[in-house]
Amino acid sequence: MTALPLYIWQQTVVILTSPNISSVKEPRYLVRLGADVDKANDKGWSALYLAAAAGHVRVSIILLSSQQAELAKANIIHWTEFHTAAERGDLDAMKDQVSQGIELDKAGSFGWTALHIAASNGHLDMTKYLLSQGADVNSSNDFGRCALHSASEKGNLDVVEYLIREGADMNKGNNSGVTALHFASESGHLDIVKSLISHGVEADNCDVDGITALQYAIYASHIDITKYLLSQGSELNKRSVHDSVVLTSDGQYGHYDVVRCMQIGVCRADSRLVDSLTVFRGAPESDLGRSKYQDGDENKTGQGGMVIVRVQTMSSDLDIQDILASQGGRTVDRTSLQYAVEGGCLAVVRYLISEGADVNESNNVGWTALHFAAQKGCLDIVDYLLGQGAEVAKGDIDDISPLHVAAFVGHCDVTDHLLRRGAEVNGATKEKGSTALHVGVQNGHLDIAKGLLTHGADIDATDNDGWTPLHIAAQNGHIDVVKCILQQLADVSKVTKKGSSALHLSAANGHTDVTRYLLEHGAEVNLIKPDQTALPLAAKQDQVHGTSPDTRCAEGQKHLSSPNGRADTKGLTEDEKKVVRHHVKEGYTAVHLATHNGYASIIETLVSRGADLNIQSIDGQTCLHEAIRLLGREDSKVEATPALQKISEVFYQNELSPRKALVFYLLDNGAKPDIKDNQGNLPVHYATDEITRQMIFSRYPAMDIIRADRDKYHCEGIFDHNGGELQIPSYGFTLSIPPGALQEGSSETISLDVIKDIPPEITLRHDETLLTYGFQCLPSGLQFVSEKPVTLKIPHCANLIDPTKVQVVLYFWNHGKAV
Repeated sequence: MTALPLYIWQQTVVILTSPNISSVKEPRYLVRLGADVDKANDKGWSALYLAAAAGHVRVSIILLSSQQAELAKANIIHWTEFHTAAERGDLDAMKDQVSQGIELDKAGSFGWTALHIAASNGHLDMTKYLLSQGADVNSSNDFGRCALHSASEKGNLDVVEYLIREGADMNKGNNSGVTALHFASESGHLDIVKSLISHGVEADNCDVDGITALQYAIYASHIDITKYLLSQGSELNKRSVHDSVVLTSDGQYGHYDVVRCMQIGVCRADSRLVDSLTVFRGAPESDLGRSKYQDGDENKTGQGGMVIVRVQTMSSDLDIQDILASQGGRTVDRTSLQYAVEGGCLAVVRYLISEGADVNESNNVGWTALHFAAQKGCLDIVDYLLGQGAEVAKGDIDDISPLHVAAFVGHCDVTDHLLRRGAEVNGATKEKGSTALHVGVQNGHLDIAKGLLTHGADIDATDNDGWTPLHIAAQNGHIDVVKCILQQLADVSKVTKKGSSALHLSAANGHTDVTRYLLEHGAEVNLIKPDQTALPLAAKQDQVHGTSPDTRCAEGQKHLSSPNGRADTKGLTEDEKKVVRHHVKEGYTAVHLATHNGYASIIETLVSRGADLNIQSIDGQTCLHEAIRLLGREDSKVEATPALQKISEVFYQNELSPRKALVFYLLDNGAKPDIKDNQGNLPVHYATDEITRQMIFSRYPAMDIIRADRDKYHCEGIFDHNGGELQIPSYGFTLSIPPGALQEGSSETISLDVIKDIPPEITLRHDETLLTYGFQCLPSGLQFVSEKPVTLKIPHCANLIDPTKVQVVLYFWNHGKAV
């Protein structure tokens, strides 16, 4: 059988993936079944590691005894007979160890002492004996946990009271500031809570994130402890102030800890399921298919700049704080009522409101209790909050409403209820202008989309970037949502402010079914970027070159291309120049985008619908240029469709790669090899090897194409502060000018020529042989910034009898003088 990974839950074992075995078994039984005791999670933690970290001596030893356990991983185990006696409650064995001189506070794995283990397992007699022999009542393990913490969490009242009498520090926190009162409150042990309070513990002590024991009890839905702590003066409206997004509680390990660092889907801890939430601006639209609305499971980027980071544990094995900080995220605090809503217990919510909790109080990003209820999908709590005066349309600091949240997460019943209670179906967020329909379709929530449309959602609503719900659904490949929207007569021809149509977005991301459906419902197969991009700026110029980047070729619109392929920004404002530079690579059709990403099935679908393979983008390149350039990209992949496989099989004995077969597929379907781009290059000029060139010539043996390839020895371009490259692919010459090599504000026309004949200024010696052609770079005397060296790649080769006796010499000449 396949070995199964194990993870520790209390003193049993959880199987991550097993279709035939129940999820919780005795570890010895699972080891016999062949479970993999060394299988690690994403943090590198195995079952053996987690058992030791949690102080589970018996489980650790069972796992360690397995022949599978690697010696290197066994080195984390430091249990002695003294520790095992403490766990099983064998006082006689413990006394025997003490008589032999064992160190009372000897630390086992991760700093667990015998006192920690005895207190955790409720062994009062053993606890008394250890303390009578001088054990340290306040000693901590590696995570700051002491004996009082473990006894309080486990509900061992007699042990708790004895430890207090022996001087245990009742206000001592672990490494995360969690005290015995926090442990007892979260675990639901009212008797221990009362005992601690009666001995003088402050009811409102906070952990390092500012979370009180009351908020722990509220989130865990322990209404009896909630009532008691409030009666003892706990502040109802005290806010937590997080230094981090995740509500950490006991480092990374321990009974309280181990379960909470497991991946989503291992098991769902009953206490404190944390859905940390932050708000920041979404990612920008890109040219070639990077998703504006990322469609992930763990970190879901919502329209309107809304991000919900779903952390299903108290201690996550994701470093959420770093993730959010890297994206400009803001952490979120909570009120007690909001904790109660997240806990999902209506009785606790009712009680807090009856005690005066403000139903419309907002946290630091403007979220109310209704936002959290909408996120959790608790319809009963949503209904109760609305009955208590919660404002259904109240948005946060970005006008994200509870309706946005419910639609984003996918709670259809909550969405419908909010709409029936007066939520604004077309309300838009402030920063991005997103409606509930935008965020609902992002993650493929078909029922949400249908419900919103039934209540009058604007099907063609555009956000501040010009995105409609159809754009988002097409981008993310949600075919059912696309069908629903188009059946409701959404405008398939709408484009974003950067000129992307739904067809562009689906083709660029490889969604064949969506692409086909869009074409069946009127999407324009040959649409290039419309005039919202560079076209308004082009009107200021008087250049016409090649085909338009911003409308169909037949319209003959002007654009900013120059013969060297670089946008002419002369006479434009700085803002206009930024737009031109940003869009210099635009002007793609759907077939350009699909070719760039190697989506052969998309290309075939577009061709079957009449896609024009010879439309040029803003840099003058066709999809054939793009396909041949793929051959030189090591990271490029092309989908191996049956059509491409047939080309390889019929014509090339199955030896043709999908990338090369794509080139011939395009040629067979009308792609012209004689169209030059703005640098004057034919598609064949981008071929990086002679084999590819010969195969292209075999399909199109016209002498003018072959001659054009062979005679290609000159290139030039206009360069500014941003730098760039000049290439003569046929000879392998590449001149690379880095950004900053030319002075800011300068503009230079630079040319590169192949020199086939030895110039008269140079005389070769009798023992010198020519290895490569020369080159000429103009203008002469061009000055570059010294810290930004310009490089020229010159390929050369020779068959040498004795390479050690050969010296490669490079001749330079300038103004008629050799150097």
